[in-house]
Amino acid sequence: MDNATTLIDGLSGERARWTKESKSFEAEIGRLVGDVLLATGFLSYAGPFNQEFRTQMMANWKTQLRRKNIPFSNVSVYTAFFSCRTLASNIDPQYFAGML
Repeated sequence: MDNATTLIDGLSGERARWTKESKSFEAEIGRLVGDVLLATGFLSYAGPFNQEFRTQMMANWKTQLRRKNIPFSNVSVYTAFFSCRTLASNIDPQYFAGML
């Protein structure tokens, strides 16, 4: 019985965390389309350009998204997309040279 009580008490704390995180997920879902547009645009078009032009290109795309009322995260594409350790660990570090 003590084990059951301990389990239930532990799960009640998780419920609060899950509720809080579900609200965060809702906000992330609302920005998903804009974030995907920026990430795919960057991956498709930015490769051959220098950092200055990439920054200008991203600023222009963000301006267009704002004009169309498409929400997006106010985070660098590099930070958002390459923060996944699994993905980043499978990419040759030379690929990032001059990008960050």
